[in-house]
Order: sequence, then structure tokens, then C-alpha cells
Amino acid sequence: MGAEEFQKDLKHMSLDEAGPGDCKGRIDVLSVVNDIAVIKITMEDYLGANYVDLHLLKKEEDGWKILAKAFTAYGK
Repeated sequence: MGAEEFQKDLKHMSLDEAGPGDCKGRIDVLSVVNDIAVIKITMEDYLGANYVDLHLLKKEEDGWKILAKAFTAYGK
């Protein structure tokens, strides 16, 4: 599986699910190799702060699962 196919799987995910507000978000696919992937989620002005999350994912029979994640807040 490549990054393009992985991004198609992400189409059902939305940063809007976090709730109402002026939060701006972006999901960047950093790497995809077979059934593992690393993504970077950047959120600006979410509850008064900016965040970067890094997620390590693995594809299982029922979809992508988060194996590990790390985040940091910055700015504001």
C-alpha cells in the first residue's frame, strides 16, 4: 500500500469531529509501508493552543488502528 491508497482510507476521518470552533487542521501522511503508516496531525487554535500529533498506525482486518502517538503544544 502506498501513500495515495492510505489517503483514500483517511477520507472518512474529519477534524471537524473535534467540535465547533475556529480550529484549523491538517493531516500529512509521512510514510506508508505495507500495513504500517506514520501521520502528522497539525491543529491550530484548538481550545486556545496549537498542537502537533504524530501517530503510528497499523492496518488490521477492520481498519487502521493507532499503535502509538505523541503530541506537543506550541504557540499561543
